[in-house]
Amino acid sequence: AMQSGMEFCRQNNLGPGCTVVCTDGAEFGWTQLNVARSYPIHIITRLCIYSLLEEEEVKERVGNMEWQRVEDSGSGPVRYAGELGMLQSEDGAEWRVVVSRYLCESRKERGAGKKIGKWRYELFATDLGVDRVGAAEVVTLYFGRAAQENRFAQKERALKLNRVFSYNPGGQLLATAIGLWVLNQSVIC
Repeated sequence: AMQSGMEFCRQNNLGPGCTVVCTDGAEFGWTQLNVARSYPIHIITRLCIYSLLEEEEVKERVGNMEWQRVEDSGSGPVRYAGELGMLQSEDGAEWRVVVSRYLCESRKERGAGKKIGKWRYELFATDLGVDRVGAAEVVTLYFGRAAQENRFAQKERALKLNRVFSYNPGGQLLATAIGLWVLNQSVIC
């Protein structure tokens, strides 16, 4: 993903500092963060170290946190986000950690994160500075990734576009663009 981001920057004459890769966290998120250190591209990843939420200092910080409402598409739960602070990885790198939470509506609710009381908490790590992107925006950017992936899955189910139409990249792109136009027309009509 980081190499693809670099290639995108090169092809579009963009500085890598204006690119953010949003990725789900494998191995608690450390793998993505360790790889990201080798690139000038920014990263946001889910940080699956929920034991952090059980530490007394973190509990106190979360309890006194100023929560910001996260802008969303209206299709999921209303989320709130706040700054948890900096976390140092085993190799000494420091990462900004953002916590989000949403109200659990039922006992059967499942999903990523950790349920504490009536709330489900999720953690995200990034190298984006708090002065550039607020906590709520970090969560919005991360979940924008999920929305895009769902759109790709919808496209595949509806149109079966994940196959080769043309061995010429331009021809493949044209076939995909026509397919997306057809899908958009079917949604509108």
